[in-house]
Amino acid sequence: MSTLCRSSRCRKINRIWYNKACCYALQGNFEQAIEALAQAINVNPDAYREMAKTDSNFDSIREDKRFQALIQE
Repeated sequence: MSTLCRSSRCRKINRIWYNKACCYALQGNFEQAIEALAQAINVNPDAYREMAKTDSNFDSIREDKRFQALIQE
């Protein structure tokens, strides 16, 4: 995580991208889910990549090649 984003407020804002990705995936909005997950991973690659690997919220897009690329980079 960057030095600029170590505050509690910043971490909460960063987590919003991951939560949005989960919501979009559950709603069937796969394009938006991939985009939001990419933003989350961009903010904190190690944490969000690992979380997404086992998060059941992403079961609907787990086999998508774009999702696979995001969690394996």
